Amino acid sequence: MNRTVKQIIYGTFFALVFIFLIFGLSQFFSEKEKIPTCFDGIKNQREKDIDCGGPCISCEIIKLKSIESSSPIKILHLSNGRLALLAKILNPNETYGTDRFFYNFKLYDGDSNLLETLSGGDNIYPAETKYLYVVPLEASFIKLKRVEVEFSKAQDIEWRASHLFLRSNLNDPISVSTKIIDGRIHVGGIIKNSSSIGAEEVKIIALIFDKFDDDLFAMQTVLNNLEAFSEKTFNIIFPADIRLINNVDLKSTKLFISSR
Repeated sequence: MNRTVKQIIYGTFFALVFIFLIFGLSQFFSEKEKIPTCFDGIKNQREKDIDCGGPCISCEIIKLKSIESSSPIKILHLSNGRLALLAKILNPNETYGTDRFFYNFKLYDGDSNLLETLSGGDNIYPAETKYLYVVPLEASFIKLKRVEVEFSKAQDIEWRASHLFLRSNLNDPISVSTKIIDGRIHVGGIIKNSSSIGAEEVKIIALIFDKFDDDLFAMQTVLNNLEAFSEKTFNIIFPADIRLINNVDLKSTKLFISSR
């Protein structure tokens, strides 16, 4: 056998060895990539849906939605331009709530320049609708043209199932009155906790209207530690403002109540 033939044989042999080696490695890594995980976008390993259930995170939690603003934000003002914002929000998740979510109100002028950002946090129960009350410190009614609100993303919230919440039962306020005393509007009444569970904090927002049933202004008070089967009086005092005094309809006041 001459030298050229030997070189061809040896070359072919080593080429085949190299090909089988590459093929074996590719099969190894291919099989390795097929190991199921909770992030592979495939319904496998006893998952109830894609990448949830079974050994993965609960499908209920992974499909939870973020807090929503359920109506246009109310922009309320005094004669001097001082503002108050009132936002109706909704937890669209019927069986999960949270002790803490975060929000950002962004205030813009007519040229879409950011005037001010107001940040805060609150709790919300499963399927609860409530109101957020915020007071801008810098922006004035004259400059303000648009308000947007954004909430924590659902995946960034620490959710709890409904059966883990101990929620007090607050009755509708009684003996509610709206009066003008010494040039200021007072909204007062009594709030009662009719359950065996105390409320650490109760927020009461009073929204007053003008004689044409349009929103006039809103104020908020906070009651701490409303114990089980107890009641407390509240008195919300509005700023001294000629616009409020001249236009308020003392028979048209709405109260929005939330608790933790």
